[in-house]
Amino acid sequence: MEEIVWQRLRYRFEYDGERQPAIQGVESIAQIIRRPVVHILGQKQYQAGSSAAIRVIVSEPNSNLPQPGNLRIELLVDQREPLQLFSGNLNRRGTVEAILNFPAGLTGNQQLRISVDTPIGSTEYTQPFNSKTRHRSF
Repeated sequence: MEEIVWQRLRYRFEYDGERQPAIQGVESIAQIIRRPVVHILGQKQYQAGSSAAIRVIVSEPNSNLPQPGNLRIELLVDQREPLQLFSGNLNRRGTVEAILNFPAGLTGNQQLRISVDTPIGSTEYTQPFNSKTRHRSF
């Protein structure tokens, strides 16, 4: 789907008897297939065993109108079921501040899966991040 939105559709409609001129044009697939656009404002690095907040903003791609709906954020862990970190509703401005509680002991390169359901459709996005152990200084 990420590649198809960059494609174009060329069309031509001709009337029987050619009394009317043909209707033709070229349209971007992104203009035809409406999928929500997701903006994620957060860090690329988090501490294992701590809480963090990220801001998620969802809009309509052509007009940038905010999209209300449902948001789910999961931590993708190798060879295990995804761990749900957040589930909630986007407000009327198409945004929410999601508080995430990262499990202790999980370090290294990780991925968050952000899933959005809105009136114009659903989309899913994977955001890589790095999880570090908390260092204490005395």
